[in-house]
Amino acid sequence: MVDVEYKCEQTNFDTVLTYAKLDLWAKFQDFQVRIRNAIVKRQALDRIMIGFNGVKRAKTSNRSEKPATAGCE
Repeated sequence: MVDVEYKCEQTNFDTVLTYAKLDLWAKFQDFQVRIRNAIVKRQALDRIMIGFNGVKRAKTSNRSEKPATAGCE
């Protein structure tokens, strides 16, 4: 086995929910649960993407330069 050093860094997550989707979900009793689940799912997918693609963390993110990692190089 080889020693590998890991360093924890803060990463921020954004979630986009369109007004159309919110309007669609508004009629359901579990409206807030749907929103929560969408946020949790997006964060989980972002963590996986960072874990597979991230090598280092940029001070500020630039999605147009690095769409796959948006701040984690």
